Amino acid sequence: MITLPGVDPMMIANNLEPYEPTHPGWLLKIEIEHRRISRHKLADMIGVDYKTVHERRRVDAEFVVLAAAALDVSANLFIALQTDYDTLTAKRNNEIIARVAKIKEANARVNKNTAMTRFDNTPAGLPVPAVM
Repeated sequence: MITLPGVDPMMIANNLEPYEPTHPGWLLKIEIEHRRISRHKLADMIGVDYKTVHERRRVDAEFVVLAAAALDVSANLFIALQTDYDTLTAKRNNEIIARVAKIKEANARVNKNTAMTRFDNTPAGLPVPAVM
């Protein structure tokens, strides 16, 4: 998160999360519509069942690499969109929110009760020793 003195972090554009995350399948749908390619045609081009080419279906690395090659676009963009979509969806899931709260609570108790919190046994707040 980006912070600036005297500025609410939620007023900084890079800290904002979209109301609704962009699903990579939606971008794929827009891309093939723009090119006037049907789902069936793209599926034939990359050798998958046409049901795999759907705007709300989760994309995996294999599918993305094949589709990106067929459309001459970046596979990384689609993977990044899927990761962002999954992360934002999980962060808004009530069950996960409750689990995260419990984890943070437990971490706060552990950190309060010990001065040695880092893996290298350096007391918290001191710089990490340089590795030679």
